[in-house]
Amino acid sequence: MLEVYHGEMLTSPAPLELSLNYCSFKCHYCFANLNQPDRKANVKGIMALLQNYRERKSVAAMLLREGYPVVVSNRVDPFAHSNYKTMLPLLEVMTTLDMGIMFQTKGGRGIDEVLGMIKPSVWYISIAFDDEAHCQSIEPGAPSLSERYTLIETLRAAGHSVVVGLNPLVPEWLPDPLPTLERLKALGVHGVWIERLHFNRKQSNRLTENERAGMGLDVVERAHKKIAEPDFEHFLRTREMAHDVGLEVFSKNQGTASDFFAPWRALYPHTFPVLQDFVNWCHAEMPDGGLVTFEDWLGFMGPQFPAGEHAIDSYLGATAHNLWHTHTIPTTMTYSQLLALIWSEGRISMNPVRSPAFAMCKVGDAALVDEAGMPIMLFVPEGTREWWVDMEQAEAD
Repeated sequence: MLEVYHGEMLTSPAPLELSLNYCSFKCHYCFANLNQPDRKANVKGIMALLQNYRERKSVAAMLLREGYPVVVSNRVDPFAHSNYKTMLPLLEVMTTLDMGIMFQTKGGRGIDEVLGMIKPSVWYISIAFDDEAHCQSIEPGAPSLSERYTLIETLRAAGHSVVVGLNPLVPEWLPDPLPTLERLKALGVHGVWIERLHFNRKQSNRLTENERAGMGLDVVERAHKKIAEPDFEHFLRTREMAHDVGLEVFSKNQGTASDFFAPWRALYPHTFPVLQDFVNWCHAEMPDGGLVTFEDWLGFMGPQFPAGEHAIDSYLGATAHNLWHTHTIPTTMTYSQLLALIWSEGRISMNPVRSPAFAMCKVGDAALVDEAGMPIMLFVPEGTREWWVDMEQAEAD
């Protein structure tokens, strides 16, 4: 479906996603295939939205009217055998309507046709291995690593921007990331998005015994943990290597400054702000750290969202569905109201306190708040593992 990209708000600059059939690449770790292996594209519904988005009142239609780009796709590869024939006519309509498109892919079929119809765009290419045989054993239907590197060369020669997802990053799959990172830099890749492998128990229980064995039983078990060695150590080391070779580096909720999303801003006239933008702003405005208020947050983020009230409570439902037990969440609200909910509630994954660059402030046992009762945070440029900082104790130290 062509729908609002709820789960990636404040992570992706593209607020819409085009998702199609199940992915025939059959990567063993694919969260989308594990969650919904029988997915089918609603082509009639997508075409109806494209034909009538100027009149429809949905949030997706509003975002299309505002000129925001579409991710194709976070959940399936558009160039997989199961998708490319469905995807091509949809993209033809979207390009005729001058809609911005960004691609997340491992390559595959139909790319030449797409390159013949689209203007320069952002392409996210996934590479999680340095060994062809290992790659094919875990991503059995996907293009080879050599085909992906050729695709990067083709895209760069055609004027497109490329970022690469070392995602998932697993020590056993990419034990020495440096040669890969150096190769990517030489090919003109702008940056790398690095994330660890993650499974919930429901997903991993759907893996076959062969899939578990192929990935590694220890790898699968470690993927259930938020912090697991050697994964976290490898993650930090890979980020440092990428930075050292001159690639922009991004991971969700990172606290360091990064221009990873610069290609999105350069190629698309309208994009959503992301938490990384606010982190960058704080590094620029207060290099030595300091207190950050909701007014800072709203003043920076708010003007970049569409005006008016919209049915946008699903942004919260996608990332913090338990809020409804303790909060009254309006179905229709402005994006500024949504930003207020995000700022005030640490359970929401989009809250800045989830980044190591921020900590909630307190005085003794009481949270430090402004005159409107909104939390005040401390920006810590070097990062902190603390959720709370006692300001009285900090001043004493």
